[in-house]
Amino acid sequence: TGMKDSGTKPRTLFKITDPYSNHNGGTIAFGPKDGLLYFGTGDGGGAGDPQGNSQNPDVLLGKFLRIDVDRQDAGLEYGIPSDNPYAKGGGRPEVFAIGLRNSWKWSFDPLNGDLWAGDVGQNRIEETDIIVLGGNYGWKSMEGPDGTNNGKMILPVHSYPRSVGTSVIGGVVFRGNPGSKYYGTYFTTDIYSRKFWALKKNGTGLAGVEELPMTPTGMSSFGTDAEGRIYMVGHTTGIIYLLDSPDLTPTVSIRKRGGAMTGKYGRSFMSAPGARLNAELFARWPVLELFTTGGVRLGVVTRNHPNLPATLDAGVYLLRPETLLRPESGALGPASGAALPDLILVR
Repeated sequence: TGMKDSGTKPRTLFKITDPYSNHNGGTIAFGPKDGLLYFGTGDGGGAGDPQGNSQNPDVLLGKFLRIDVDRQDAGLEYGIPSDNPYAKGGGRPEVFAIGLRNSWKWSFDPLNGDLWAGDVGQNRIEETDIIVLGGNYGWKSMEGPDGTNNGKMILPVHSYPRSVGTSVIGGVVFRGNPGSKYYGTYFTTDIYSRKFWALKKNGTGLAGVEELPMTPTGMSSFGTDAEGRIYMVGHTTGIIYLLDSPDLTPTVSIRKRGGAMTGKYGRSFMSAPGARLNAELFARWPVLELFTTGGVRLGVVTRNHPNLPATLDAGVYLLRPETLLRPESGALGPASGAALPDLILVR
């Protein structure tokens, strides 16, 4: 919204030849501390990294890469950060870290810049890594903490066998509420087992791992908003779930399409136009304003009339509890200490 065509011609930075159809990486992001562009690449696919790509510094597969898109070195469409481990030779200068199998979901801690990655295992172990400059994360010599370590390979901060889960989904660090016991905690899940973990960093390792109740469906992705709240994407349901209880303790039931769903994970509002909002919404605020995400006010929804307008198109809307009946006058006016908006997803 609000974005305009810059008028500049797009350019191809580089192309990576991929020998197989699987293990294609995924996430691309700018570092919050250095402004450089990072992306993770899969090992090229095929069982057991048959071409030995992940441990070969001369290929871009099975790596984390880092480049500077704000300048161009000679013969390149981008610049090479001077502290990249192979910037002066010995491997591809774009390489930031090696030894990954398929770290397709990863994210930065927005506060300190830590790079957390879920690296999907082959048939034995799933792992979560904190990626550092020049790190070697072992694949294919190692799968998780198991295998042959040459003394230079970095062990995962969290791992589990295939008897627990079969595909780790890299998550996000919570920075929404400094008063929460989960502030600075990394949340991750497994798409098939629906296991859900909270990982707390302590130096280069973990201070603790808390296993939370299973997610209500397999989750395929995470995201955060401007306030640091955490969203999760239901893989088969297509529903976006909002983990938004005050302490991120999973104690508030999930609701979708106007109905209640058994679970203790946070809230997600998914509703068809004209559906009735859950009465729990009105427990504190009897009058809720309805807005588009662009700030256009569409009207109010009240405790006595909790139906969404039947004319709503599919999309994302906000409920803002910032108007109340003032006891002294009976008029609508701004409420002091109003809560943050709730998100409604309408199909």
